Amino acid sequence: NLSEAVRAKKFRGDLYYRLGVVTLDLPPLRERPEDILLLAEFFLKKFATQARRPPLQLSQEARRRLQAHPWPGNVRELRNLMERLAFLCARERVESEDLAFMLSPDSDSGQLPALDLGLENATRVFQRDYIRRVIRQAGGNVTDAAESLHLHRSNLYRKMKQLDMTEAGGTE
Repeated sequence: NLSEAVRAKKFRGDLYYRLGVVTLDLPPLRERPEDILLLAEFFLKKFATQARRPPLQLSQEARRRLQAHPWPGNVRELRNLMERLAFLCARERVESEDLAFMLSPDSDSGQLPALDLGLENATRVFQRDYIRRVIRQAGGNVTDAAESLHLHRSNLYRKMKQLDMTEAGGTE
């Protein structure tokens, strides 16, 4: 937190104000699963053009695997992956095995919350992620997801509201 570092005299105040012209608070990619495929396709198209090859298509399994990945490197990790695929993929369709060098998203373990969040915030992050994954696994069907969670559908909606999850798909 740079503002705290400035107050503690560990970061130059003049540099902080020079850098802080526009502040944009954007959640990490793992909290915006609806953006993953949009960004992946954008980057694939851009880099396929640079590689002077036809645009690459993502198979359904590759799409699923991309959405299951926790993206610890955020958008930069996704961008780099799409660049590698555009230049190195031998086919015109990206298959799941082309993504083999990614961390194993099929383990379904997700990424653990940061250790500096505190128990309440870490629990909140975990619950949001877990509910998103269950809803995704249920194909977006909240009734089926609630059943998997051993909850009544209205209780799942109530929990999602408590967690500031505004859509049935579990995204804010």
